[in-house]
Amino acid sequence: MLKPFFRAFVYSNLWVGLAVASLSALSMLRFDVWNTSYIFVSLFSTIAFYGYARWVETTNLTATPEQHIAAWTIHHRTLILALSTVSAIAAVYFWFQLPSTPRWVYAICGALSGLYTVPSLFNRRGIRYLAGVKLVYIALVWTAVTVTIPALIAHVEIDRNLILFHIERFAFVIALTIPFDIRDTKTDSTDLLTLPMWLGIMGARNVALTAMAFVILLQFYPGYNLPTIPYGEVAVFLFGGYLVHRSHQDLPDMYFSFAIEGLPILLAAQAIATAFVASSF
Repeated sequence: MLKPFFRAFVYSNLWVGLAVASLSALSMLRFDVWNTSYIFVSLFSTIAFYGYARWVETTNLTATPEQHIAAWTIHHRTLILALSTVSAIAAVYFWFQLPSTPRWVYAICGALSGLYTVPSLFNRRGIRYLAGVKLVYIALVWTAVTVTIPALIAHVEIDRNLILFHIERFAFVIALTIPFDIRDTKTDSTDLLTLPMWLGIMGARNVALTAMAFVILLQFYPGYNLPTIPYGEVAVFLFGGYLVHRSHQDLPDMYFSFAIEGLPILLAAQAIATAFVASSF
């Protein structure tokens, strides 16, 4: 009985919306600032963008695709479009409540996100078809949305740790994104030239594991995490490395869309739990 609702929650992009909002919240906690409006902007704009992207990707499909998520989208296109529209309106509402500089930086990020999909509406090749660009493009936009803008809201001065934090988030998103390319090797057009198509599945997986290993080792870099090393985050990163290591194209959609995409939510949950325990003593 609960399975259809669970599947709808994940496939309707609510889960990935929570993931991006969680990363934004983690950055705000690190910068010792809080802006509820921006959390909602992150949440609703992500739901709207991913819903729109999947709606566009399934527009011209005549046969039921092999992927469960694409098949679900085809049968729920009206729901996806309605949810994306409502989310876009909500995102714009909260966007107007942001300070001026973060607001316009986010607008640029939104425009860049649109460039990822819009050409598909006109049967033209978008950025996702540029060899080697897709992975870096996604990671850069996610890093700007979840680190740069929270730093602007907090008026954080540019220093070594802020630069390292940007690099950490970029590497983390790279590690999370590659497994999805591995999943899609059976269904993606060869024109996409994703990392698994370049390096093979094992080679792409090793790149993702290297990125995750960098994130883990960075936590122990002297002076990066003060006053203490976040062992809770390290545990989540290690778990993420395990999930990446096991990823291959024959695993079910939920392994990627729920488990791997849920790692940012798990990071936020452990951060909240750690803060609660610390405040109790």
